[in-house]
Amino acid sequence: MQEYIENATDYFLAEAEYLNVTIVKSMKEQNIERYGSLPDDHGVWEIVWGIFLKPYGITSTQLWHYIDEETGEILLELRGVHYL
Repeated sequence: MQEYIENATDYFLAEAEYLNVTIVKSMKEQNIERYGSLPDDHGVWEIVWGIFLKPYGITSTQLWHYIDEETGEILLELRGVHYL
C-alpha cells in the first residue's frame, strides 16, 4: 500500500466488511489460486481503499486487504485500476 500512498493525490477507506468462515470457504472454493492464503477455520476483514493517483487524480485504483481476524496480519492484497 505504501507505494500507492506515495503516488496518491487522495485516498480513502471505501469499505470495511467482516467475512465469516463460511464466506471465506466459499471464496476459496470459487478461486483457490487467489484466496488460498485465507484461513480455513476463522474469518477475515475485507478492507477496500480508494486511491486517486498522481499527477492529477484522473486515474484511480482500489486496493483490497484481507486481514486475519485473529492475528491482524494482512494475508492478501489485491489491486484493480480504472479510469474516471
